[in-house]
Amino acid sequence: MEKIAYLAIKNHALGKGALPRLLTYLRFGDNPTDRGVFKVTQRTVDAIAAQREGGLHDRPLIDFEHNSLEESPTYQPPPRHHAGVGTVFCSPERGLGQEDVEWTPKGEEYARNYPDVSPALKYDTTTMEVTGLVSSGLVPAGGVIGLSFFNALQTAPSSGAKPNEENDMDGLKEQIAALEAQLKDLRAKLEAMKDSTPKNEEVEGLSAKTKAIGDQVAAMSADMKAEFARRDKDALLQQAVFAGKVVSLTDDAVAALSVKDLKAHIDALEVTVPLARRTPTGAKPEQEGTSLVAQFNALTDPAEKAEFYTKNRKALVGR
Repeated sequence: MEKIAYLAIKNHALGKGALPRLLTYLRFGDNPTDRGVFKVTQRTVDAIAAQREGGLHDRPLIDFEHNSLEESPTYQPPPRHHAGVGTVFCSPERGLGQEDVEWTPKGEEYARNYPDVSPALKYDTTTMEVTGLVSSGLVPAGGVIGLSFFNALQTAPSSGAKPNEENDMDGLKEQIAALEAQLKDLRAKLEAMKDSTPKNEEVEGLSAKTKAIGDQVAAMSADMKAEFARRDKDALLQQAVFAGKVVSLTDDAVAALSVKDLKAHIDALEVTVPLARRTPTGAKPEQEGTSLVAQFNALTDPAEKAEFYTKNRKALVGR
């Protein structure tokens, strides 16, 4: 059985400068969210390939707050404004997203006002495998927990660009790939020079440059691996809260564990926090005399829960 879910992803690329032409939503493999672990698999790759080949849904809409999605409470019948369109893609290397994005005049005008972007996904309710991208929406806040694998909204980096807090993992991957290509070329030139030229300043300079770039690639790869691990761990901790589990590990203990070991630790924990609603629908939880857990459980909107969790993470997970 297939259903549609829409997940929101923290968006750093739309804040300033030119709007991106590449939006990456999910990575290949498991993607933890507050609505379960959505999977991008070979089945997803095949389904997206079929979606592209069909021609009708190869360039899904990018709308405002899911106003084009009939299943959404914010749906608006035509005529309505859209932010843009983009060609859907999916592969083990790139994950799932949209490329060659073309922004409408309204998109150019208002996209930077939205902090999140939210893909509307078809998925198999039995296996949680993603089977299609219906559309995506610019949204004010979203329901993805952890934002673990999703910070991939980025235009291609300019030549010589250095990673910083606003660069996402896709941008870092592209920079590493470019440096690795440069490194391969330098090594080939150096090898050729060693065979035909006596050792001189040019050879020594090329050797030093090759070593420097090699060290840079290694450092950037290590940073990227560490960042992915940090995000994955944060996603697991937040998912534990939504499951009603209390993780009492210290920050140092979490840092020392691998992602796999942390997941095994959380999986072994018992559910100790009641998940039933504590307050009537629409009622605001009391700020005094009511635990943070009760306030958290009283929230029904995923965006509000995610925001509340972010503000009170240490108290909720016991860290």
